[in-house]
Amino acid sequence: MLKLMSKFFLFAVLASCNKAKKENASTQNYIADLLDQRGFYLMEMAKVQGVEGFIETNGCDAVMFSGLAMASGLDVNLFAAEGQPGQWFRTPDHECYDNAGSGSDISRDMLIGIMFALWSRTDSVNFQNLYDWGESHDWYMGRGAIDVTYFTPNLRNTLKALLGKKMDAEFWVDPQTDHQRHVVALNIILRGEATGSVPKEALGIVQHFATKEPKNALFQYALARFGDGNQQKTLDILRNKVWFPMETLPTSNDRCMRWMWERTLSDSNISPCEPFVTHSGADFTFLVWLLEQSTH
Repeated sequence: MLKLMSKFFLFAVLASCNKAKKENASTQNYIADLLDQRGFYLMEMAKVQGVEGFIETNGCDAVMFSGLAMASGLDVNLFAAEGQPGQWFRTPDHECYDNAGSGSDISRDMLIGIMFALWSRTDSVNFQNLYDWGESHDWYMGRGAIDVTYFTPNLRNTLKALLGKKMDAEFWVDPQTDHQRHVVALNIILRGEATGSVPKEALGIVQHFATKEPKNALFQYALARFGDGNQQKTLDILRNKVWFPMETLPTSNDRCMRWMWERTLSDSNISPCEPFVTHSGADFTFLVWLLEQSTH
């Protein structure tokens, strides 16, 4: 057991020790330029939207990125990726698993993107549908690899909180891999934004992530939102005009990474690369939308 614990940054949630989100009305004065740039990006994003308004449609992660983009203000028919009520797929055609494009119909990262989109429109009906589908399928949310389709207790607790249900005991663990840290951070943020606070152990996880990745604006946002409220590091990252140019959507000539907060920010993925691709810019619009939430 000691060997197992030494491999992970592990936090157990104890009795109601929560860290409240910090409202920061003054932030509104400092993000006027970012709000303008978000509006521009949202208009330009039509150039990279595919069927039903989805983005990142050249792979099997479309519903996550499109859900986060929808939360930030993009017009997306996200429900094209739904089958039966509460049953979700990675793409509007529902074919990723059948066509061997992915090892599963759906995954936890896809579901957290969907949950943000539903929360942005206060959609309790579809949250309930998601809950009912999960409960009736023992929380295996689709076909394929169980390690990605299983809806973990921490995510279930967030869904329960959104529905006003009693949460169960949970543990917060550093999953070690970058894309899974992205999911954990999104879950912590959604929980905190919806309920007003996060467990102090979850804040410890965020502190760990932010220390490991100081240029990841998602991690810096979460740490400030539920820590001291000072979003200056987040603002500085979003004002990087190489990553987020002013007069056009970012492209692979600016940085290789399609979504800046999903992976470790290594030299290779923040440098230009080929082939030429126009990125959605939704990584920027989503963070600016989160910042806007911190003003009220």
